[in-house]
This record gives sequence, C-alpha cells and structure tokens, in this order.
Amino acid sequence: MSVKVPFKVKYGQNIIDIPVNGGKLYSDNAPAGLSNLNGETFTIINQIPQSQTVATKIGWEKHILINCSRRDGLYDKSSGQMVYKSNTWTAYIHGYQNYRMPLWCNDGYYSIDTRDDYFTVNVGDLLIFADIDDTAPKSQQEFVALRDRYKDLGGIITACEVYIRYKPDGTPWNTNHIEVIKA
Repeated sequence: MSVKVPFKVKYGQNIIDIPVNGGKLYSDNAPAGLSNLNGETFTIINQIPQSQTVATKIGWEKHILINCSRRDGLYDKSSGQMVYKSNTWTAYIHGYQNYRMPLWCNDGYYSIDTRDDYFTVNVGDLLIFADIDDTAPKSQQEFVALRDRYKDLGGIITACEVYIRYKPDGTPWNTNHIEVIKA
C-alpha cells in the first residue's frame, strides 16, 4: 500500500509513491536525525615534560575523552583518499571544549595548576580507543607497560592538528575537532 503524491516539475507533473506501513507513512517510523558517528570514548595519557626546554618526562595524566571517532589509515585531505594503511590510524576528538595547547605559557596545558578538567594532545602522548580502568602511570616504565598492554587499541601519537574556529559572533563552528595521527 502506498500514497501517491503529485508535484510540479519544469515540464509538467510527476507522481511519487510513498510507502505506507500499517496505516502510517514510512517517514513516521524513520529515525529522527543522523546517527552519532562520534560516539566512541577514548583515553589519552598526556606526558608532562620537565620544562619548555627539557624534554625529560616528570609526570603523566590520564583523561577520558568523549565524542570521538577514528579511521584506520592516513588520508589525503584534498581528495579524502587513503594514502597509507599499514599500522596507522587517524582519530578525531570532537569534545574540544576542555582542550589546552601543549605550552608552558599563555594558559597552556603545562602551565596550569590543576589539569584534572583539561587535556592536551601532543606528539609522544598515548591514545587508547577505549575507556580503560588503569590509573595514570607514575614512571616511564609504567607508561611503556601501558603502551604495550594496549598496543592493539591505539598507540603513540606521531602528529596532531587542531581545528577550532569561531564565527564573528563568538559561537564555535560545528565542525571543530582535533585530529590525531599515528603514522
């Protein structure tokens, strides 16, 4: 059973059939809105360097990130085509509101006193594609053990790009996100 709906076109009139399911139009039973493509939860382990000029790690912070997604491989931004696949991934973090740049100055992540509410993304940090129960490592050996334990669920970040922009009225763009790459 269907409902015939006429509509005008440039050279006359067309008629389409809209299926009816049990007395209701199909569109009445259709899902509302788009599916959530960014519904994954990730864990990031930030490594805290000793200072801006000394790269020795003195601390590690664990953060749970929501509204994330990922794709296996590396992609050409201009064409969207995969350019490299073996042991690589591109992750997208859409919960950017608590992100801070990995800097020691200008309200950067390393300069703030309390990092509990914020996270950063930097080369050398560990991204895991799950919400893990493990605590943040307290030494380089514990960090390496955590990396090895979850080697099939993420890895060490080799590149990142932040896409956070605002409209002239101060509202953020809907497409704001952080792109994280393991190459």
